[in-house]
Amino acid sequence: MSDKVPMEEMRIALGAHNIKERPPVVMPVVEIIKHENYGGKDDGYKWDITLLKLAEPVEFNDVISPVCLAPDTLQSFSNLMAVGWGKTGYEGPTSDVLLEAAVTEVLIPQCQRKYGTKRVTPTHVCTQDAGKSVCMGDSGGPLLTQQNGVWYDIGIVSWGIKCGQGQGANYPAVFTRVSSYLQWVYDRTGDANWCRRPQPEPVASAQGSSRNGMFGRFFG
Repeated sequence: MSDKVPMEEMRIALGAHNIKERPPVVMPVVEIIKHENYGGKDDGYKWDITLLKLAEPVEFNDVISPVCLAPDTLQSFSNLMAVGWGKTGYEGPTSDVLLEAAVTEVLIPQCQRKYGTKRVTPTHVCTQDAGKSVCMGDSGGPLLTQQNGVWYDIGIVSWGIKCGQGQGANYPAVFTRVSSYLQWVYDRTGDANWCRRPQPEPVASAQGSSRNGMFGRFFG
């Protein structure tokens, strides 16, 4: 992410829906905290998580609110939603408006049978559905679930094969499992604006090591 867009040119659009319209709030980034073990494609995209520190605190309202990080007590999910502005097909265009897709979890042992135990570990979440998946441009976006009226970020879009199309239809999409990195996030966000809900523990917002932020979009 930071290798493609210099931090000084990076902007986070909060409350964005249609990227052709001016978002309600745009903020500069003052710090990029990439996981120290992240090795990119050569290392199988392990530790694929990055934090962005904004220039000032975010004021929440009807269209801008925090998504909670999933506690480690949430390990399996019956209702998952992926969202993003990415490509609508492997060779298709990106979307101007934020899209969502209900997706189905694939358990880690099943996902490992497709990719192997070195590429997929319990620090991942996998999903697979006929005819729908995340795609290029969705990277770094959230995999969400709603529990007791609260939205949680379960995963961060990391990688897959051909957007689940063609030969890629036989392979799951792979996400960074947020709960595996909670302590790493907490240790680096002591001054963060936390998501405080009547749930197991207070949680903050994170984002993946790629292009799109949660419910926002990078402008650079």
